[in-house]
Amino acid sequence: MKPVMISQGHDDHSADERGIFLTSSGVEVNTEPLTGPLKSLGPVKVETVSQTCFEPLWDHLVKEHHYLSYQKLLGRRLKYLAFLGERPAAALSFSAPALKLRARDRFIGWSDEQRKAFLDRMVNNSRFLIMPWVQVSCLASQVLSLAVKRLPEDWEQRFHTPLWIVETFVDPSRFKATSYRAANWQFAGYTYGSAKQGPGYTYHGSIKEVYLYVLDPRFREHIGCRQQPYCPAIGPSHQKKWEGQHMMIQGWHPGQVPCVDLTEEDVEAMANELVAFHQMFLDCYGRVEHHRLGEAYLSGLMSNLNAKSAEPIALGLLGVKGVRPLQRFMKSYLWDDRDMEAKHQALLSDAISCPGGMITIDSSEFLKKGKESVGVYRQYCGRYGKVENCQSGVFIGYASDKGYGLLSARLYMPNIWFSKSYEQRRKDTLAPEDLTFKTKQEIALELIHNIAKTGLFTSQWLGCDATFGADSEVLQSLPEGLCYFANIRSNMRVFLQ
Repeated sequence: MKPVMISQGHDDHSADERGIFLTSSGVEVNTEPLTGPLKSLGPVKVETVSQTCFEPLWDHLVKEHHYLSYQKLLGRRLKYLAFLGERPAAALSFSAPALKLRARDRFIGWSDEQRKAFLDRMVNNSRFLIMPWVQVSCLASQVLSLAVKRLPEDWEQRFHTPLWIVETFVDPSRFKATSYRAANWQFAGYTYGSAKQGPGYTYHGSIKEVYLYVLDPRFREHIGCRQQPYCPAIGPSHQKKWEGQHMMIQGWHPGQVPCVDLTEEDVEAMANELVAFHQMFLDCYGRVEHHRLGEAYLSGLMSNLNAKSAEPIALGLLGVKGVRPLQRFMKSYLWDDRDMEAKHQALLSDAISCPGGMITIDSSEFLKKGKESVGVYRQYCGRYGKVENCQSGVFIGYASDKGYGLLSARLYMPNIWFSKSYEQRRKDTLAPEDLTFKTKQEIALELIHNIAKTGLFTSQWLGCDATFGADSEVLQSLPEGLCYFANIRSNMRVFLQ
């Protein structure tokens, strides 16, 4: 046990009650192993030690055992020690947040001016340490929860400023962030891999995961902003790494093409074209690993696998260890879908746009057995012509003498999904917080007008089935100069002029 000098201060507990022993040379901490079930080891207490006689102890423990050691914390700060029973078990600190953080700033949705005005409503969980002699399951998430629970009151009492959000960085090469996720922190994205040095920033290539904890759910109302999609950036060293390691699609075989015999050279050429196509979208992804996962999923969709869901694709192209990463990639890893769609439309426009083209609207359904997929509900399924448990979407296409392709699409969310009873299910499926109910007709009009604004697709006609053609408001609200060829229901009355 190493002696730790502490200065005199004021605290509600005497030192010898805490497994910290006063000696003539300072203080000694009991470092005997602490293991066992959490409930059997006494209550967990989290207490602030800033400006108390225990602050030097906090400094010593963090400097001695935290992988970042102890450096002077920036700006305002609070330090906490967590006691398990009567022994110190963890140390935390909260201090100034990052000035700029792409993932966080897009999650919040504030402008540069708003960020400067309200940055003091944020705080960074700059240190979190479970003592190395403590091996207690679930302790870390319990400590985090208790600390965050008392943090707003402690911070406002000390600095007279309310807090809205807590941020933290997790090094994925060292930690899995299990305790943060268990304590209901939200994954927001990744850092760029740079650090502030003097007046500017220096790229160091150590990318961290960003987790956020929202203390005030109405923070966007206070700021006057809306959440933005996360558009990650890739540092130069990671781009070089990707170029050297990107997945070679060995054993990849496209689906059988009728009346076409494919040679090995044909397959290799197609695989190379697929890789080149995928690379056009690299800046829409986050980490380098996401490039590989995105390429694998695209390759799987184009392959002759019997099932095209995440698990069989991962088993076929990435191996057993790739199953969970690909599933997480499809559910919770974020990419800039708007930028992807814009790039896709620009490429498609060059290939098929020409005068006299036709925009098409259609809804399509996908059968589901369970009830947990986003937007799933018993609704009309066009594929079977009856009500089934399914997802439904609105799809906008384009056809011309040069060819045809999909321009845009959006999932239809039934009105019941916006009810109180579906609130938890919306959170579980990561539905956007600002999403509101819209009919399929409203979704179609919005997508069509968005496409018209791009000016990429010269269109004379619009074609649709009775779902949209029987709605006169849809036909009357189309972009100017667009004629329609629309189906109507058999019992609809019409009048000829």
